[in-house]
Amino acid sequence: MYEMIIFENKCNFEPFLVTTESLDSWLELEDWRKVIFKDNSCFDLFFLIKNMTTDLNNAKSNNPLPRYPLNPFTQKVYSNDELSHIRSLCNDNYVNLNPVLNLFLSDSANWNNNSNWSNRFIDYLENKNLRFVRLNNILGNELHCIGYWDKKNTPHSKTSPPFKTRCRTCLRCQECSLCRIAPNSSVSATALPAFP
Repeated sequence: MYEMIIFENKCNFEPFLVTTESLDSWLELEDWRKVIFKDNSCFDLFFLIKNMTTDLNNAKSNNPLPRYPLNPFTQKVYSNDELSHIRSLCNDNYVNLNPVLNLFLSDSANWNNNSNWSNRFIDYLENKNLRFVRLNNILGNELHCIGYWDKKNTPHSKTSPPFKTRCRTCLRCQECSLCRIAPNSSVSATALPAFP
């Protein structure tokens, strides 16, 4: 009950703003999912997971461009203590995480946000045997290219050919001496790895 009083009196945000469900009171949320930071920002753990996963799986121009996860309301970088707290809550409660978020939280070296963080993180993911899977989402006759990271050897459609590694210089299916993928090959967009 004491924890409930803390959440009701200290939290900067109402529960319906920072949970994955429409809650009227913090009493309606399981205790293990309640997260409070030193600045009295309170969140549902699942809300944070959803926002962080979206940031890490971000794409621009159909290429991966992970954004460093930020507090969704203050747009401030999470402190190492806050990230460690999120990681502990996920581990202690056996929460299944998106592979990218799991890798991000499991290695505190990824928490060093600087100007080349996105490129370093892409390299880190590729070294962990992941690839960026592009999804073409057409809304109102406009193409919105989004995606997510998955294991390199995971097929994503019945017609996907075996995974082929492409060199970092190919921005399209152009044949080059490094990757040897012909322009009109049957390689589908879902079978291609990430570009820089």
